[in-house]
Amino acid sequence: MFSLQDSPQVSSVKIKNRDLKPKFAILVGDNHTIRSEKLAHFTFALNAAKFDLSTQTAAFLLFGRELRTLDNVHHDIRSVIVNDNFVTETTKHLRKFENIFKEIKIPLKQKQNQRNKYIN
Repeated sequence: MFSLQDSPQVSSVKIKNRDLKPKFAILVGDNHTIRSEKLAHFTFALNAAKFDLSTQTAAFLLFGRELRTLDNVHHDIRSVIVNDNFVTETTKHLRKFENIFKEIKIPLKQKQNQRNKYIN
């Protein structure tokens, strides 16, 4: 029997791990020696995938920007710092990030209330 704090329905980490283990097992297959090679690709794919609810990627929600690949590295952060406009650029991004979180908060609360209704 699960307590409310320990139940897999409440813990998003447990739900995510429960979904990821079989996917990673399918990716690796029987060759467990390639597990460490495939982990970086698997992690990048998960961080670059957009969530249905927030329409943002995990990397954007965690780092405040999208992940950069070798194909799209055109702007180096050092040039922003050297040009003395680091604070201005950071403030702009923080405001944008704050607005995105405000937009995400409403559907997230609705989903949470819906889950709590099913649990109770």
